[in-house]
Amino acid sequence: MSDTPLRVGFLTICPSPYIQDLFSAIHADGRIQPRVFYQEWLSPAFSWKVTEQPEYATVLESRIIRFMGARLFWNSSAVRTISSHEYDLFVVAGYASITSQLVIRWLNRSGIPWVFWGEVPGFQNRGWLGRFLRERAMAPVIKRTHGVAAVGHRALEAYQNLMPGRPVASIPYYSDVSAFSDSIRERDPEDTTVELLFCGQIVPRKGVHELTAAVLKLLPEHDIRLRFLGDGESQNELQEMIPEDFRDRFLFEGFRQTDELPRFFRNADVFVLPSRHDGWGVVINQALAAELPIVSTEAVGAALDLVEDGVNGRLVPPGDEVALTAALRDVVSDAEARKRMGCESGRAAASWTPTVEVERWLELFEQVISDAGGQSR
Repeated sequence: MSDTPLRVGFLTICPSPYIQDLFSAIHADGRIQPRVFYQEWLSPAFSWKVTEQPEYATVLESRIIRFMGARLFWNSSAVRTISSHEYDLFVVAGYASITSQLVIRWLNRSGIPWVFWGEVPGFQNRGWLGRFLRERAMAPVIKRTHGVAAVGHRALEAYQNLMPGRPVASIPYYSDVSAFSDSIRERDPEDTTVELLFCGQIVPRKGVHELTAAVLKLLPEHDIRLRFLGDGESQNELQEMIPEDFRDRFLFEGFRQTDELPRFFRNADVFVLPSRHDGWGVVINQALAAELPIVSTEAVGAALDLVEDGVNGRLVPPGDEVALTAALRDVVSDAEARKRMGCESGRAAASWTPTVEVERWLELFEQVISDAGGQSR
C-alpha cells in the first residue's frame, strides 16, 4: 500500500448533506485525496441550505433550459475543468444528465480507470420512451466502466446482472447521524399518543396516499397521530382526504433542514416510509440512529439493508394499503414490541458510519486499479 494518497475525482449532482458527510470523511481519513465536482448547487426537489464548499469541492457553472415542461441542464465547461487535474481514478454518480454523458465519454478516451456510482437502475419505472432513452444513456457505462459502487444490495444485484465479470461493490449511503442518537426526547411524558413520523417529499412515489388511508382506518381504534416532514404536490390532496374530526391527528410541518430533523425523530414513536420506489432513502439511516421501529416497503433500498422484518421494524409490499395498515396496527398496538424494535435499530446504527463507507470505497478502488493494470496502492 503506497503512502501517497490516491487521487480520486468525483462527479455528482449536488452537495446534499449526506454526500458532504462522505467527502468530509474521505478527506479526513487521508488515504484518498478527493477532488469533487458538483453539477449544481441544489436539486430542484429539495431546499437544503447552500453552504460554503471546502477547497477540494467545486460547483460547476451550469446552464438550464426548460422545454415542454422538462428541465434540462448541463455544465458546458465540465470536461475542460475536470481534465485540468490529474487522477489515479474517477467516480461518476448517475448517467442520465448531459454532463455525466460527456464526462463518461471523456474518461473512456482518456484511459483513466473509472467507477460508476449508482442506485437501482430506474428502467422499470419509466414508459417505453423513458426506458429506451435510459437504456441508451446507460450503454457507455455498461460497456466501459471498470467497476460499480452500488448503493445497497438491491442495486448490487441489478448491476451484477448488467455487468457480469466486473467488480461491483455494495456501498450504501453512510451519513453522519450522530445528532439523531444524541438528541434528547422533548415529548411530554404524559402524552400517550403513538406518534408516527414520515419524512420525505409529499408525492405519490413516497406512498403518502396509502399511508394517510391506513392511518384513517386505524384512528377509530387507536390513539395515534401522523406527522409529515416535507412538502410536495400531494399535500392538498392528503388534507382533502382527512375528515374534519381527524384533522388534529395529521400534522404537516413542511420542509425542514437536516439540523432540525433530530428533535422530530427523537419525539416520534414509529418511523414510516411506504415508498413505491426509493433507490436508497437516508431517512432510514436517521430513524435507525434515533432508535425507532421502522415500517417501510420492500421498494426502499435502505429498508432492505437496514430493516429486518419483525426485528427492528416491518417490511410490506409497495402500494399495498392493506398490508401497510396491518403492519402499522401491529406496531402501534404493542408498546413492548416498539421498545424492543427501537433497541434493535439503535444496535444496528453503530455500524453505519461514514468511516465504514470510506473503507468500502478503498477496497473497491484497490480492486479496480489492480484489474486495470495499475500498481496496487
